[in-house]
Amino acid sequence: MKVNKLLAIVLTGVLMVGSAISVSAADTYTLTQDNPTGDRDTEVTAEIKAPGEVWYEVAVPTKVDFGILNNVTGDADTQAFDIELIDKSASVDSVYVAVRDTTDADAITDATLSTKFFKLENETTGLVLGYDYLNETGASVLTETTPEDNNYNYYGIVDGLTTIGETYNCTLSLPMSQLSGKLTDEYAGVYTGTIEFYSRATVSAP
Repeated sequence: MKVNKLLAIVLTGVLMVGSAISVSAADTYTLTQDNPTGDRDTEVTAEIKAPGEVWYEVAVPTKVDFGILNNVTGDADTQAFDIELIDKSASVDSVYVAVRDTTDADAITDATLSTKFFKLENETTGLVLGYDYLNETGASVLTETTPEDNNYNYYGIVDGLTTIGETYNCTLSLPMSQLSGKLTDEYAGVYTGTIEFYSRATVSAP
């Protein structure tokens, strides 16, 4: 069974300034009339895996941005993203994906927030916002499931990706009620946190 630890996801909530950020699939360069070759070469690669070798690739976002949080009338500010099975060897039956918060659990300063919420912290003031992780049905993964202690408190979010190109829809939800009466200079600033993805494969018997 192969374990593949993926990139951490960085989340940003901004009270005063902010913008949504998209992640491009690959680096690009520009050709122009004055510079028709772009002064760069495009690398082309390929790889052949050994027969029976166990491998897989799962794509997760590198950043999710809640943007400007200035509307406290709604239930929650949500941001959606997909987890996608990019490729896998024939010996891999399915891929499991889980997630955990990497911030300090003791950093929370707002008693109205659930202790199971993931955290966004203002590095200047130390104030904290909480956000939830929802599965495809819109249910809270943090509230309704128990983290796997043997995997360092990861919450399972995808039981099994089996088909190349298969995607799983995820949502981060930041309750706006926690900002009620707090859109003040004290709370202004950038809030950041990180979550880490974990994956493992279920492999066919040889």
